Amino acid sequence: MSAGPQVAIGLPVYNGAAFLDEAMASLCAQDFADLRIVVSDNASTDATPDILSAWAARDPRIDLHRQRENIGMIANFAFVRHTAQARWFMLAAHDDRWSPNFVSTLHTAATREPGCLLAVPQVVKTTIAGDEDLRFAVPAALAAAHGLARRLALLRWAQSGWIYGLIDRAALLRAQEATERFGHAWGNEFITLLPFLLDGRVAAANEAIYYQRQTPLSEARYKPRILADQRRLYRDFLREALRLLGESGLPAAQRAALLPALLRYSGRHAWKLRRLVLASLGLRRP
Repeated sequence: MSAGPQVAIGLPVYNGAAFLDEAMASLCAQDFADLRIVVSDNASTDATPDILSAWAARDPRIDLHRQRENIGMIANFAFVRHTAQARWFMLAAHDDRWSPNFVSTLHTAATREPGCLLAVPQVVKTTIAGDEDLRFAVPAALAAAHGLARRLALLRWAQSGWIYGLIDRAALLRAQEATERFGHAWGNEFITLLPFLLDGRVAAANEAIYYQRQTPLSEARYKPRILADQRRLYRDFLREALRLLGESGLPAAQRAALLPALLRYSGRHAWKLRRLVLASLGLRRP
């Protein structure tokens, strides 16, 4: 009986027809042979099912699922994580692209370092048309940092695109508990990443490039618009971040040293505290 692939890619999608064909082509072009692509269509109403059926017919590595009804973004992400039976897991977005060596390079980086739980790529943010906009290479200084300095550096340099790196699946399923407690779609990737950043066993490979398309879809669907929802998001993010720090197993002195960095992390990746304060005072719109 087969032990399964070394790497499983999980692609949750809902009404992603505009860029899905390009994303599937990029995933199927990976030069790492031992992988499986688990796709969960969250009851799409556009051409997504037809595009996915065509790809599944031509590539046997694709394991295609279609939800009978929309189960929500967080549940659909959880579905591919649980369904992807492999040592290493990679989350994929339906509107992004990856260098052909993405999986192979990150797999080498992850398996080269004993105990590694996460391998992260260079992130290139692109326009809707796919042209390069911003580039975020992982700083070389990260490789030389250890202990507390490494954890501080990871909190400082973390990118949303790191959640699309190569992740130890068992550790990811444990981290998913925090994501589910948090409960918000906006900012959830930074809650999911946080246990890995606090742990510190993170490898990086700038040769693996993740092309993260900047579209208004996520913002339109999930970004909180009114002040009360923004406050709730910040409160829940900070509460979960503090909980994860407390559960990290780090010595009290290190937890205390990490606290200011964690507050900055929450302020950058949940909702900017300064904006909340000004909106509360009526000095700016939410």
